[in-house]
Amino acid sequence: MDPYGNPTSSMDGFMTVFWIFFVLIVVGGVATTIYRFSMARKSGVDPIAGDIQLMGKVVNSAALAPQAPIRPAPEKSATQRLAEADALLAAGTITAAEHEAARAHILGTL
Repeated sequence: MDPYGNPTSSMDGFMTVFWIFFVLIVVGGVATTIYRFSMARKSGVDPIAGDIQLMGKVVNSAALAPQAPIRPAPEKSATQRLAEADALLAAGTITAAEHEAARAHILGTL
């Protein structure tokens, strides 16, 4: 009994609120599960093992396929490199001194 002689307890109100929230949470969980299950079916994913199915698609995707090894560009011959230096001089991109330095470097690597 409470101090006023009433036989009710404050615990009754608490338990009522508790059960209301409990039922709402359970119903919400079931509704969410049903919704997610139906959306998975509509999108073509297995609702039970969708994560495994999606992992299989990722592993087998082209993004993770092994790539061909990158080969370094073939070395240019000294004749090609000298022709490039001559073309740069003719275009005015480099000066005569830079041209002579480039020729000396190219010929020094032979």
